Amino acid sequence: MLTFLFALAGLSALHQALALPASNGSVPVNVDPVTGCFKHTVLVGDGDPHQNYFNIQVTENLDCGQGGTGCSVSHLNSHTLMWSVNPGVIIDEWITGGFAVGESYTTGDTYTCDAAPGQTVCVWSKIAYTAYTVHNGQSGPNCGGSIDTSPFVLKSPNSGDAGSYYCVYGSACRSDGQGYWDDTGRAGGP
Repeated sequence: MLTFLFALAGLSALHQALALPASNGSVPVNVDPVTGCFKHTVLVGDGDPHQNYFNIQVTENLDCGQGGTGCSVSHLNSHTLMWSVNPGVIIDEWITGGFAVGESYTTGDTYTCDAAPGQTVCVWSKIAYTAYTVHNGQSGPNCGGSIDTSPFVLKSPNSGDAGSYYCVYGSACRSDGQGYWDDTGRAGGP
């Protein structure tokens, strides 16, 4: 099953949980103000880490027309990609799980693709993510003990990964910002 992730121009509600630090004596948002239960996300075992890749189109399509010598399209726009969970999953807080990952990755390198007359061309980027298994839990004096939820997979972009760019031609070009997951990567962390 393909899970789609769309590039973000800013922050959006794409499966993000806010875990804001407390300021001025206020209660952090991950503490239930009624029960005092602390909500948290933790790694399940070693997290069963494995590599996944998100492929995203980073340019508009360029149709080269029939005459002339061809054309080129260059990646100049930036796209910020966030961590991801499957639709419907609610996460209490984003965690690294101890892996070299970040909450977001921004594309930005310049890359040019050439095309012959009559071809359509676009630029795509492949970003490495580490997928690891976590679950939400809550604990505190008024929670009646620790409460754990079903495990789920959290995908976070690898830190320091420059991503790779490649050219796509013809009907495989979609539109700027569209993408898909490739979950066939190797086992292990970044």
